Amino acid sequence: MSRKEKFDDFCKSIYVPIYSKSWWLDAVCSPENWDVWLYEQGCQLFAAMPYYYENRGKYKYITKPLLTQNNGILFKYPSGVKETTKRIFEEKVIDAACEWINVINIDVYEQQFQTTFNNWLPFFWNCYEAVTRYTYVFSKNRLKDLTEVWQNIDKKKEIR
Repeated sequence: MSRKEKFDDFCKSIYVPIYSKSWWLDAVCSPENWDVWLYEQGCQLFAAMPYYYENRGKYKYITKPLLTQNNGILFKYPSGVKETTKRIFEEKVIDAACEWINVINIDVYEQQFQTTFNNWLPFFWNCYEAVTRYTYVFSKNRLKDLTEVWQNIDKKKEIR
């Protein structure tokens, strides 16, 4: 089974944002310009990182494709784990991803992670740099009255 086929099976078992789905990546970058890194233990897949790669001059990039809001690592946590254990698991996976990025000799690794990703510390420990950007997510209940939503937004904030 290819990495992409394993990834498609993996995506059936967890929530995957639209921007990380195979069909989306095929459409926006074409099948030959994206791949997926997999974190496996034994015969089980616990994490995946679909990625788009391109050359810019003499530099090799992993970055987000056009029309794609975010991407990054997707985790499938072992069942019944506590929050602390989840963080330790994420650290292990992210360390392995950083090691893989170093091995494939990428010049620039540039991602905008999903809003659910909240453990960037292992990247810091691996000497990555971050630019903080915020995405505000409104709950369904708050969107019932759009006039009220717009009235409560700080006018100094840029809203697109």
